[in-house]
This record gives sequence, C-alpha cells and structure tokens, in this order.
Amino acid sequence: MTQGLRTWWIVLLVWSGAVSATPEYQLSAPSEIPAAPQVVLPDVSGYTEAAIRDKLKPWLGKPGHGSEERMSGSVETRKFFLGGRLNIWAERQGRFPRILFVRGGLVRLDALAKQFPEALVQQLPGVFLARVPLVVSADAALVIDGGQTLRLAEDRGAFLVNAGRFFLLNSKLLAWREKEQVPATFSGDKKKFRPFYTAWSGSETYMYGSEISHLGSATTKAYGVSLSAFSKDDSVYAPADVDISRRPTGWLVDNLFYDMFYGFYSYEADDVVILRNRYEDNYYYGIDPHDRSRRLIIAENRVWGTKVRHGIIGSREVNDSFIFRNISFNNHLAGIMLDRLSNHNLVAYNTTYGNGSDGIAMYESHHNLIYANQVYQNAHHGIRFRNSQDIRIVDNMILKNGRYGVYGHIKDLSYQSYRDLALDPYEARSSALLSGGVIGFNRSGAVYAEATEQLMFSNLLLEANGGGNRPLRGDLTPLSADILQATQGEQWVRWAPQPPTAVVTN
Repeated sequence: MTQGLRTWWIVLLVWSGAVSATPEYQLSAPSEIPAAPQVVLPDVSGYTEAAIRDKLKPWLGKPGHGSEERMSGSVETRKFFLGGRLNIWAERQGRFPRILFVRGGLVRLDALAKQFPEALVQQLPGVFLARVPLVVSADAALVIDGGQTLRLAEDRGAFLVNAGRFFLLNSKLLAWREKEQVPATFSGDKKKFRPFYTAWSGSETYMYGSEISHLGSATTKAYGVSLSAFSKDDSVYAPADVDISRRPTGWLVDNLFYDMFYGFYSYEADDVVILRNRYEDNYYYGIDPHDRSRRLIIAENRVWGTKVRHGIIGSREVNDSFIFRNISFNNHLAGIMLDRLSNHNLVAYNTTYGNGSDGIAMYESHHNLIYANQVYQNAHHGIRFRNSQDIRIVDNMILKNGRYGVYGHIKDLSYQSYRDLALDPYEARSSALLSGGVIGFNRSGAVYAEATEQLMFSNLLLEANGGGNRPLRGDLTPLSADILQATQGEQWVRWAPQPPTAVVTN
C-alpha cells in the first residue's frame, strides 16, 4: 500500500444518536492511510513429543501410588455429583460411590491396575478398563504411554479428572460399554451420560500422537476434553495443595479426536496449544475455547464434520489468541467464529470451505485481524461481522460463497430471551477495514453493509459477484457506481476504521 494509491471511504451519518431508517452516506478520501498490518505468528516448532517428554522427566524419580476413596469427599468431582446425582454413581457401582485417586508422584496404568485390579481391569496386554472415576491429584502425574489404551466404562460411570499432570502419549483414551464390549458411541441423546476428561485449576494436560474418542455429553464441564478453572463455588472446597489461582493449561499435539460431544472446551484456561490435530465427526463443536481463555494457539488443525454447530469457535472473552493455518470444512454452521467479546485475535492463513453457514464469522467481537485466509463455497457469507468494531479483513481470497463475500451489519439483541445482557453486553455498532485480496463469484454480491458506522477499502479486486452487476449492496448500493467509477482502471477499493467524520447531533 503506497501513499499514491487512490483510496476512498464510506462514512455513515448518524442523526439523533440512532441509525436512520434511510441512512445517508458520503464518499471521501481518508486523511490517513492505515499502515499494513504486522502479522507475526508464534513459533510452533518447539511443541514436539520430545518437549513433552522433557516435562515428564522431573516426575520420573517420584513414584506415586493409588488410593481408593469416597466420591463425596473430592472437590475434583464435586461438580458432577451435586444436585442429588450421587445416587447415580451409587447405582452404577452398586455401593457408596468410590474414586481411584493417583497421589504423591508419577503413576502408570499397569502399576495402578496391579494395586486395584477390580477398579482398573487389565483386559488385554496394554488395554485397561477403568470401572470407577479416576482422579489425578495436584501432587501427582498419570502417564499413559507406548500404545496403551485406557477405556472408561460408561456402564459404571467412570471418567477421568486431572488436578495435577496428565500425559497421554501415542496411546488411546475412549469411553467404553463394558456389557457390550464396544466403544460408547454417541447415541443421539445429548443428556445421556458418557465418560469424559476434565482438567481443573493448577493442572497441565499433555496429549501427543494419540486417539481420543467417544467422550462427553451436554453436562457442565463434562463435554469431552475440557480444561476448566474451578468455579467460585468449587474453589472454596479445594484442598491447600490445589493452586486455584493457576489456570489450567496444556498442549494437544498431533492427535485424533472423533465422536466427541465437544472436541475441546476450555473455561478460563491460559496458553493452551492445540496443534496439528484432527477433529472429525464431533457432535456439538469441534474446538471451543470459552469464557476468558487467553493467549491460545490453535494452529494447523483439520476440523470437519461437526454436526450441530461450528468447527472452531472462541466465545465469551477468548482474547489475545492465534488461529492460523487450520482447515475447517463441512461443519454444520461456521468454519471459524469469534463470539461475545472475543477481542484482539489473529485469524490467519486458514482455509474454510463447504460449511453450512459462514466461512469466518465475528459476533460482538472487536479489534480482530482476519488475514490471508482462503474462504470459499460456504453456504452463507464468506466473512461476516455483526455488532463488531475495528475488524480488519486483509488479503483474503473470498470466492464462490452462497451469499455475500463480506457481510457487515448490526443487530438488536435485546429482545432475545436467551441472552443475558449483563453477562454478554454489546453495542449495536460495526466498523471494518477491507484491503487486498480477491472477492469473486459470490452469489449475492461482493460486499453487503447495513448500518455500519465506517468502512474503508483499498487494493480490493472484485470479480463477477452477484451476477457481475452492483457488487456493493445494502446501504452501499446507492454509492456503487460512484465507488467503482472513482477506482476505474485500478480496480481497487478500500475500507478502514478511521474516526468518523460524521456529525452527530441531538
């Protein structure tokens, strides 16, 4: 981008503090051309099997032990038996519910099975069936390595909870139906119990080169693979050796996740790395970091076939994170989404196609850079932003989507009964910069704007959108001819979130 480039911007004039029913626009040159974005991706070369094994080394000289204890005394499992649900585990176990704890150091499955052969059954060489819940305490580490398999018995109410360190290396973790001797595949009943993995405050989770499958249901913090801080209610019961101020973290590298309720979920997790995994045919979400999770790396994953919602979504203050070089396709809704004040994120070099709604979507999320993605053949819009400000859409290839290439709008959400506006506030304001790349062959048009405050574009190549005529639609329609004439010969158009020159009066 050079100072000599012809640039134009559109500013929506707002009167009486509200959007007019017939908004008035003006076309003018910007006073300053925004600098090209500085895109710096985190180095992911260090997230290897060897690096994970280095994290295991300090535990090698600290042998731990198992301890079978009552379920009702454990803060790590409190979330799952409150509300009268303890009787569910009593019925499944045929006694007052028990838990198998890992305590005091490093424990391996074969040693634990020898100590507790009825709670952890060795079915075959290297294949173990947990018939009670397993809990890794804050002073311990559990390692599953070298092609081992841990099956969690659905019939018995087994699950795996980690408050310390958990290592799953080149192995398998799955839910199992003991009576039928088959994997606990999703039945279609989202409320039906299935085993799960949950890691709490102070924990670290390392999964490498492994297969994780058939986990999770629509039960809080039991969605599949979940990294979650304790809630305020739970934290007051935490023992002294659990650092509730330390958020859960972990690395998930080169794994396969399939037939999960959620492939991944987090709540107030920090610095999680989700790298080079495959998320295939999961039910509700593929990858879903949530609620104030920060500084995440979600990179080089292949996410497809999510049956109900999105392939990759960050929702409710998932901030300062990197989503790059992923392939997200054939998901029921969006390929990639940022939602509910998920701000200051970089979404770069991803490929999203064949998704049932938008390729990339941002709802009520601000200051995000959408850079050099390939977004094509999605059923709805290529890139969509709603009630989102300072969205920078730069150097993307946006082709053959079912509606618009880029769709920007505002929406009144106050009437939606499901939305808690105290928890999820928003402003009905949108602004964006659109620069570089190609928007071509999208069925309804190139760019649609509805009540956006300010839009700036440059270096943008538009090719045969909406049948080749009037590629700019919505509130832009009256200015389409002027914009195209102003840029004739260069075929570049630019939008940018500059301070509005509009006059606001009461």
